[in-house]
Amino acid sequence: MSIIGRLTSGLDVERATLVALRDRLPKYLKEAAKQASVKPEEIAEIEEVKSWAVISEYDRWPETNLPAIIIAAPGLRGEPVKGGDGSYRVKWTLGVSIVVSAATAPKARKYAQIYAAAVRGAILQARSMGKDLRVSDWIDEVYETTKREGRKTTVAATVVFVVDQSDVVNWRGGPATDEELPEVIPEDFPEVTEIDVESEIKP
Repeated sequence: MSIIGRLTSGLDVERATLVALRDRLPKYLKEAAKQASVKPEEIAEIEEVKSWAVISEYDRWPETNLPAIIIAAPGLRGEPVKGGDGSYRVKWTLGVSIVVSAATAPKARKYAQIYAAAVRGAILQARSMGKDLRVSDWIDEVYETTKREGRKTTVAATVVFVVDQSDVVNWRGGPATDEELPEVIPEDFPEVTEIDVESEIKP
């Protein structure tokens, strides 16, 4: 690891959540539909996720390729806790939104609720998601009709969690002087494109 030590961001939390859900959600979705006593003819309408995104890496809400999963870590929940070794432990707010569409509003809402139940189980029972990330609580769940167009209704369900993470940064780490910092070659910097993303998830 670099002499600077670990520098964890919300993007790391979002990406780790994406990996965990991709592996686990399909099986949880089938189980959630079964436990909700969905009619056999409707089960085919509860499709597997077609598009995945972390909110930090795209600039608009998906209009196509639904169902879609959007993951956002909008910030910390409470103050960071400093350990005796100089490391900081934090709690992140984590929101997972599921966007679905169906022929009728009641169906779209029902399917969104089933997806939310599957996400809730998959995330809570994952426990560890790597990078010292551990889901410690489930704190909210909301459903919202986002769009009605023609014969389709789109509903977004958002499930909100608290994720613990240790050793996010260590104030005792780093070089003794700035001269010991790793050399950075200016040509290595990527081109930055500014985007304006407004999260629907409140910390």
